Amino acid sequence: MGSVRSNGFRPVGVDGGYAAFPSVCRSAGGQLRLVWRQGSDHVNARDGRIHTTTSTDNGRTWSTATVAVTDVAGVDLRDPCISTAGGTTWLTYFKGTSSLAAAGCFLRISTNDGATWGSEIRIDSLPYAAISAPVVQVGANLLATFYGKASGDTFDSSWLATSTNGGTTWTTTRVANGQADGRHYQEPWLVARGTEVWMFFRYGTQSAIGSSVSTNSGTSWSAPAQLFDDASGRPAAAWLSTGTMAVVARRISDKQAIVRSRNSATAQTAWLPPRPTMVQPSSGPIGMMYAHPLEVPGGVICPLGIETSTSVSRIHVGWLADDGGVSPLGDLIPDDRTAAATNVDQLLFAEGFSQANGPLRAPWVVGAGGIQASNGYAVSTAVDNVPDLAWVDLANSDTEIEADFWYTGQAGFGIIARVAGANTYLLLTLETGGTALRLYQVVSGSTSLLTAATNTTARASAWARLRMFVRGNTIQCYLNGWPLLGWELSAADAIPFAGQTRHGIKLNPASPGVHQCRRFVAWS
Repeated sequence: MGSVRSNGFRPVGVDGGYAAFPSVCRSAGGQLRLVWRQGSDHVNARDGRIHTTTSTDNGRTWSTATVAVTDVAGVDLRDPCISTAGGTTWLTYFKGTSSLAAAGCFLRISTNDGATWGSEIRIDSLPYAAISAPVVQVGANLLATFYGKASGDTFDSSWLATSTNGGTTWTTTRVANGQADGRHYQEPWLVARGTEVWMFFRYGTQSAIGSSVSTNSGTSWSAPAQLFDDASGRPAAAWLSTGTMAVVARRISDKQAIVRSRNSATAQTAWLPPRPTMVQPSSGPIGMMYAHPLEVPGGVICPLGIETSTSVSRIHVGWLADDGGVSPLGDLIPDDRTAAATNVDQLLFAEGFSQANGPLRAPWVVGAGGIQASNGYAVSTAVDNVPDLAWVDLANSDTEIEADFWYTGQAGFGIIARVAGANTYLLLTLETGGTALRLYQVVSGSTSLLTAATNTTARASAWARLRMFVRGNTIQCYLNGWPLLGWELSAADAIPFAGQTRHGIKLNPASPGVHQCRRFVAWS
């Protein structure tokens, strides 16, 4: 145990605008309640409100979202977190304004599973403070953790708040002293088992994740220590019944949500390598917008925020499992052996176009012409011999891409890689009726042939599989499993494509032909 993996992430379907910072709890009756901040953008509009939805079928469907908490104009409610125990539900959040980004940490209490909320309670007394973690019950006490600055501080510290009266009043203690260490400790999160309590936090704003540990219910704490690098964002953690501890954070290098895990019940307590959760576009400035793993009967539910632009972020809900399994929704979560055999850990994206007819669903972007889903295929919207392009931002420039195409009439369909825009990309395509496999570079609309194989036979009215490896400046190309082309871009030729992480497909039917794509898969 200890190797936590994931599967089954899908949009919650009831959010809108810029929806991020999700958190989830499960009532004693089995209802899931999800909360998140929804506004116009990440921070500039200062119009965030706390939205909520519920599920009574283990996350298959969700009720229409409603506003749980709001404030006066100009007060931004941020990072809501929810937890429940013994019939009481706690909701934490912080406030921000145009003049003060972290204007205090607040709590509301519900005794009806979050249907209604009591009056607002201030947790901290600092001039600058924010909370991004749920309340944890340890023995008879409630614990909460937040970050902020005491008067005169220039570095954020992570603090512990303790309530002995059900959350009515709180006392606070500094745990990770950023001012003394000359380092920010931000967005802390608590997990507890018995008298052992872990506090995870950003170890520096954009550098690593660290922790402090208490073995006496939060009375005293170990010194802050770095756990793993190339990780940032809120380190949301869950301590599973198997003994495994899972931490979901944002990888700095590609903005993706990853899981780090260790099993404290075995001799092997080192943190395992990062595992991906779901692959998301990295086109937004931030990318992953926080998670909340929570063990429930049948698995570990995990809502996840995904930003795709400065004004669009969406909530997805998926499942985690310790050493593989099946989610409550039936998604197979591979164990270590299955993952190695199927290359699933390197899987970036897979699409079978099994959606309702109409525009391609996110994260697809139609960058030229028109491509839509039709009866399980991607097809052109016009048979006009004008290139139609669609791509996905895979947050990775080095990829292995494979796609299945079917055509009648002329060829000219293919895989596009390292797309800088509608007029700049690499193209692997079939032409001259399927008898020539050609690799092109298209730069600012000017097309140059790099290399070609003219002894191919990809018959019309049959499926052909194209595969393209792009590693650094080296490109290898396959048709129906046969390696037919290889090319190395010159330093000058590589410049327009350097660091480009978008990849996709081209369709180009001419009357009376048909081009279809039924499968698109990409690996790192």
